[in-house]
This record gives sequence, C-alpha cells and structure tokens, in this order.
Amino acid sequence: MDKKPNYEDPYYGDASIPEEFLNLDDPERLIREGDDTPDSPKKRRQNYMNRNKPYMFGAVALLLVIGTLLYTLFLQKGPDYIVGLVTAYTMPEPGRRQLEELLTAYADDRNGDGRVTVKLQAYPFVSNSSDKALREESLTSLQISLIGKECMIFLQDEGALGEIAGELDGVLQYTDGTPMPKGATDFEKASIPWGECRALASFVPDADRLNLWDPEIYLDLCESLRVSLCAPDEAIKSDKEIFSYYESSVAFVERLKSGEKPQ
Repeated sequence: MDKKPNYEDPYYGDASIPEEFLNLDDPERLIREGDDTPDSPKKRRQNYMNRNKPYMFGAVALLLVIGTLLYTLFLQKGPDYIVGLVTAYTMPEPGRRQLEELLTAYADDRNGDGRVTVKLQAYPFVSNSSDKALREESLTSLQISLIGKECMIFLQDEGALGEIAGELDGVLQYTDGTPMPKGATDFEKASIPWGECRALASFVPDADRLNLWDPEIYLDLCESLRVSLCAPDEAIKSDKEIFSYYESSVAFVERLKSGEKPQ
C-alpha cells in the first residue's frame, strides 16, 4: 500500500526548503502541475525542440538566404541580350516592359540557362531638360555600357541621337556591315527604321497595361525608333566571348528584320 504523506511533518512547513523540492511524494501535485512526468526520449526531444526553436528558425532562414544568393551568383545567369534604348523622352515603365516582351519573342537562349531574357536598358536624353542629374546619369551609364560592350544593339530616336552623337562617334556600323569611320555623321545609314523590321512593325500595344498612356501616342513613340548595331572594333574582335555576343546580336537583328522567330 502506498504511504500517504504526513502533512503534519515539519518537512512540509519548513520555509528553508526550496518549493521545487516540496511535495515530491504527493501524487496529486504531479497531476495538478503536469510538468514532472517521468523522463523519456519523447520528452527529451520535446524539451530540446522548445529550447532550441528560435535557433532552428534562424538557421533555416539563413540557409534560405544563402541558397538564394548562391542561385543568383552561380546558377541564374544574366539576360541573354541587353538592348540600349536611347530616347529624347522617358519611356513609361509599362511600355518598356511590353517592348522587352516583343524583343524576347525574337531572341534566343544565348547563355544556355534554359530561359530567354532581353533587358531594355533606358538612356533618356531629354533636350533642354532641367533635370541635369538624370541626363548625367544616362550619359555615365551609356559610357560604361559602351566600354564594357554590354549593348550591341540600340533602339534610338533622332532626337536623342543628336544629343549624344559624339559618344557614338565611330561606334556603330552601317546597315551593309561596314563600320562607321570616326567623324562620320550619316547615322541614318547605320540604322534600320522601325517599319522596316517586320517583327517590330507588327507590334500592337496592350492598352490595358499602359496605365494612363494613350496607346496611339505610345505606338508613335515606338515607331520613331530605329535599330542600330555596334561595329566590331578591335576590343570586340580580340575577345572570343564578346565577339560571340556580337555575332548573336547580328543574327538577332536579322530576325527582327525578317520577322522569323528562332527555332
């Protein structure tokens, strides 16, 4: 028979004994408090989880961040093509995205990452603009792009070309494939009008995605653009990877002209 605790024993009323050591032989206390169950593997795992839950969540979050970073750096490659958009106005963002989609339909998976991506890099040069900072930013970005050979293809309008003709001096090639010599100013011979590219001429803007922009005005802006190619200078010819990018860009422009999508 179980021995009942003697609550008259001075042990139960001794204030010098810590409370956690009192009534250890009281089964009713074990039932009431419920936290002195016998030790077991399940209870040890539960206690471990409770103690370390914040650290485990932190570790999972850290692994997700590291995984995303590694994917971005090593697995996810950049765009197949970066096309420069040199305009005398600021292209609306919804319109820029539609142009990217149009160009992407005629591009190929040049970098072999399993997806086709064309990035349209805008360089606005608004004449007589009071926003000097924007103009300087566009000019600096364009210069960096030309030095790094990021853009082999440009969509440009006449207004912007007049603003930056000096930057493109000797950079473009004529439509017959020969390079423009230094000092030449006949840029019209180094550009293909929008309407002469079947892929571009068939473009119909999605009015629902232009926000407050009038689709007719937006289409007029697009139709004022001309397509130009960089000439293969010595820096391009001497680098196998960059020259391959140039050759792919030439084929890309040919598809824009013919309207034939890649196989």
